[in-house]
Amino acid sequence: MSQADYLVLRPKLAALAKVPETALPIQFNPAANLATPGNVLNIGVGTPPQGGGIWLENVAVYSGNLGWLGNIPPGATSRSAGASFFFSAPMQGPGTFMMSVYLNAPTANALAPITTLGGPDLYNPETSPVMNLPVQNGKVFVVKEVTLSTTRELGLYIGPVGPGWTVFSCDFMRVR
Repeated sequence: MSQADYLVLRPKLAALAKVPETALPIQFNPAANLATPGNVLNIGVGTPPQGGGIWLENVAVYSGNLGWLGNIPPGATSRSAGASFFFSAPMQGPGTFMMSVYLNAPTANALAPITTLGGPDLYNPETSPVMNLPVQNGKVFVVKEVTLSTTRELGLYIGPVGPGWTVFSCDFMRVR
């Protein structure tokens, strides 16, 4: 995500987080943790997880290539029905977070089945119900309010999906 993308998203993000836009960070900062509002941690399919994790089920991982579209990052593509993609990031305590998933769906107007998790660990999570969210220009945006003071991990699960979904990475951002 670029700073320009973030500025365009700020009004929508404020509405989703139910806060005034002025309460959000003015810009985001790529960081190694989610301790401070504005910090963003990227977890990519083909990059070291920077303290987070990537779990893939029933997918094929491929390396990016140079084509007429430019440099395509490494990604994972679902091979058949029932595929899933899971990203996790370390975090410090409760707060509001935005997760941006970068993906390609096999059909126009696709809805991505998303579940978010946060808790002391991902085996004892505070889990959301499945949300079917629209894929918009290769991105899905999710806002999660984490309330447990013992929360140490934040996760985002995509699936199950059918064949042809390609997922590249997920940005985790502390909003407040």
